[in-house]
Amino acid sequence: MDDRERYNDDRHADRISRILARLTRGGELNEAEHSELKQWLLADERHRALFDSLGSGSELVDELSTFAQPDTDAALARIQAQLAESSMPHSGKTRKLMRWLSYAAAVVVAIGTVVWYIAKEEGAGPSEITQTQAADIPAGGNRAVLRLADGRTIHLNESQTGIVVGGDEITYLDGTSVASALVAGEEADVEEMVLSTPKGGTYQIRLPDGSIVWLNAASMLKYPSRFSTNERVVELVGEAYFDVTEDANTPFKVVSSGQTVEVLGTEFNVSAYPDEGAINTTLVEGSVRVALASSDQSPIIIRPGEQATTHKTHIDVKQVNIDQYIAWKGGWITFQDKPFEQIMSEVERWYDIDVRYDGTIPREVGYGMAKRTENLSVVLQLLESGGIRFKLDNRVLTIVNQ
Repeated sequence: MDDRERYNDDRHADRISRILARLTRGGELNEAEHSELKQWLLADERHRALFDSLGSGSELVDELSTFAQPDTDAALARIQAQLAESSMPHSGKTRKLMRWLSYAAAVVVAIGTVVWYIAKEEGAGPSEITQTQAADIPAGGNRAVLRLADGRTIHLNESQTGIVVGGDEITYLDGTSVASALVAGEEADVEEMVLSTPKGGTYQIRLPDGSIVWLNAASMLKYPSRFSTNERVVELVGEAYFDVTEDANTPFKVVSSGQTVEVLGTEFNVSAYPDEGAINTTLVEGSVRVALASSDQSPIIIRPGEQATTHKTHIDVKQVNIDQYIAWKGGWITFQDKPFEQIMSEVERWYDIDVRYDGTIPREVGYGMAKRTENLSVVLQLLESGGIRFKLDNRVLTIVNQ
């Protein structure tokens, strides 16, 4: 399904109509709604032209009043009947509106229901979203624990975003000292150190070779105090984005639950959460070699835009929209092209909540996105706009889908 089809189906048209209705009333959009409207406008030039042609809120209401009803099937039938009367004279603005409406039936329904939503929202009582505001949950932040080779643990500064491992000293990105990597009074050999993030935590680390790793929530990276001369090996549990410094003579390897990703210098994302049953390696630049430790399958080479999904005994490769899999690094939660359970796992880890299901698991939620700095309520608004019902009790979010 391409972007035009995606944004011209009934469910997304329904959500766009809500957004347009709010604009018509002169209301303000939250960041999630701004993002969805932007995506809708970018999906098809006809959307942009239609949006530009609508005029002011009062003019829009006047022009769409004949289509204002909740029965979208009847609304569509009536609009199509009016479109068939192309020989009848119309005002200039109405002709312009009707011409654009003829391009996509779902957009017709969306615009045709705007006025109904205006009336519905003005007379509506508080929604579940409104009722949860008092118990809103803040987003995660820069939280991590560093374990040194001698067993010392350091809760890293939440006002910092990352650390640098170099020589005998570990510093924050701004040069402030974190700790000495050496055991007092001793010359340390190469030792294993661990950077871990809790639920609701993320942190960056610059490794001894200059490679940079962004660690997502509920993740752990094991790495040496300095790399050997013939290979650079780290171990990952959870999710991380890697920007590996090129070194043709020293391969960089990421080991995760029986999988090894080998590169010379490139950018890629690895998601290897134990509870997800598979490992996804998504390549942004260069090429990587993905291999299984206990399998007869030959190692797989993937190219930019491809994703290798490793199961217990085999690896599948497919083309993906990489933006959806690395959005977290840029500070976004995206709903597009992801299974509902995966989306909710991301939400669960980032907001440090428990997600439960009452009934069947929804197939999808839609195509919105939210900044990871926003409170949970913004994500809940996206869920609600996608037709998802839920209950929030303290830190337990129950998805209701009977």
